Amino acid sequence: MIRVSKLISRPAGETLRLAVSEVSGVTLTVSDVDRAVDFYSRVFGLKLVRTGHRLPRRSATLAGAGALVAVHEHGKDGERPPPTRGWGFIVDDLDRAREAVWDLGVKVANDNGEPDHIRRWVNGRSLSVRDPDGNTIELVEEVQERAPELLRRCPARAAWRRWVRHAACHAR
Repeated sequence: MIRVSKLISRPAGETLRLAVSEVSGVTLTVSDVDRAVDFYSRVFGLKLVRTGHRLPRRSATLAGAGALVAVHEHGKDGERPPPTRGWGFIVDDLDRAREAVWDLGVKVANDNGEPDHIRRWVNGRSLSVRDPDGNTIELVEEVQERAPELLRRCPARAAWRRWVRHAACHAR
């Protein structure tokens, strides 16, 4: 099982920094609710807290990492909505999570060419995996204290320096 601590959302298009926001829940469309419940329970340790049997669609809600994951069966009309993207979990140890991914037989998404499939950011690392319905889940390890060390080797160092000197960066 992969130990997760927070449910997060990530904006699209971020290329230098690993920008994440904590969220309280995510809703996913799946083809089989039972298979999704088994996957999220087995892989991430989420607990089933509610099921819904409204026809024509079934649903379930799982809880864990201080958040809710709702899964809804899509209609049987053959139309399948696109997979949900831009969400994931914070993990403490991405190397351990990667080993668990392989041990549990979870599919890796977005192969970046690295042998370990881990994407390196200025302030962390991430690994994208897929659930049985193709929804991408990003496993993120934030490494705030390593950012200066990583910046020294970062090819976009000049852009980073300009960004941190910008007034909006210090308005927090």
